Amino acid sequence: MRKKVLVTLPVTESCRRNMLEMTDDYDFCFTSASEVTEEELKTAEILVGNLPCDTVRKASSLKWLQLNSAGFAEYLEEGALPEGCILTNATGAYGSAVSEHMLAMIFAMSKKLHLYRDSQNRGCWEDHGIVRPLHGQTALIIGMGDIGSKIAQVLHALGNRVIGVKRNIHNCPEYIDQLYTMAQLDEILTLADLVIVCLPASPENYHFMGERQFGLMKNTALFFNGGRGSLVDTDALLKAVQKKQIAGAGLEVIEPEPLPSGHPIWKEPNILLTPHCSGGFHMTETLDRICDIVLKNLENYKTGSPLINRAN
Repeated sequence: MRKKVLVTLPVTESCRRNMLEMTDDYDFCFTSASEVTEEELKTAEILVGNLPCDTVRKASSLKWLQLNSAGFAEYLEEGALPEGCILTNATGAYGSAVSEHMLAMIFAMSKKLHLYRDSQNRGCWEDHGIVRPLHGQTALIIGMGDIGSKIAQVLHALGNRVIGVKRNIHNCPEYIDQLYTMAQLDEILTLADLVIVCLPASPENYHFMGERQFGLMKNTALFFNGGRGSLVDTDALLKAVQKKQIAGAGLEVIEPEPLPSGHPIWKEPNILLTPHCSGGFHMTETLDRICDIVLKNLENYKTGSPLINRAN
């Protein structure tokens, strides 16, 4: 009997063609998150795409959920998925897009391009003074997954000392000068000119960076968040920038999202904020990589082989 697959991910035409070549084993239904019906949810054995947890709960026959995101924390909450349902994510698809976005933020803030853009918008020809080099800095990267590793490679190639932080230390890559565990974070925060967080959201990572951590950083250091907004205490970060405990911050994510229009961070000149836009499908390469993961897992599911990127 063919397995019913509900696809809400906007797959590429190439991916759709490859899926339809599997129709001996699968019965595909292509729809969108806004148009999916309760009947489609009830009969689906496999769901490909991110739907709200309240919607996924209606998929009573679900045996496997393939996300198009790297994040998955909300789907691990009790009752979000049927008992025994396999959860897989899209880890590995976003590394290039997010790391390039974060590197652009690092470069922009190092050269004060955000301040010059503000000057341009005001029609002011003004000099914002000393900038920092793109080499010879000490970069502390917290979280050495796909995104953190790619940032580390570029910064190392530019001549920076790169310190990596992981939960557990195994082999140290050649582009990492020193590798530490999370337990050693306090002592190495004091060394960094650039602090870049690339951790996933989890209960233990909630407000991972707060008042104490910002207080340990150099007052010349820049902070960057390319993980999740919940990793950082937003009020503590704003206070640290305003009091010049740190030199500034580049945030691709923030808590809350979207940031309310009246929030003081909007007008803080030394915080560069983008609206969680580095991921998604802004780079066509990202969707191609997600589709590759989906197709590989459909093949594995068909043959009973282990699924890649299993999250539970």
